[in-house]
Amino acid sequence: MTNIVGRDERGRFAIGNRGGGRPKEEWKRELSSALRHRFSGERVADIAEDALELAIKQKSPRGIVAVLEFVRDTVDGRPAVRVEKEEGGVIEEAMLRWMEMKQQVITVVEPSRE
Repeated sequence: MTNIVGRDERGRFAIGNRGGGRPKEEWKRELSSALRHRFSGERVADIAEDALELAIKQKSPRGIVAVLEFVRDTVDGRPAVRVEKEEGGVIEEAMLRWMEMKQQVITVVEPSRE
């Protein structure tokens, strides 16, 4: 076996070499580039539309929300995560918004029959 710098004869990290792997930013750039070459914006939009239609057909509020979150994250980027430990803070507000959103999704899936 060829001796790789920083490895022992069995290929494991040698003493004093803590490893660390590939730098994350480099990996993200490579993955992003590969995905952009494989999936055009139009193709991703078609897949999201098909997924939304399937979720509605299956009457799956979780599926609908997942697709809508994917679209939001793709278009606007993922929202920043904030955590507060006080009552009435961001967590409670987020839960209230989630319940409102869930109710709206249920209304879309199961419209009232008047």
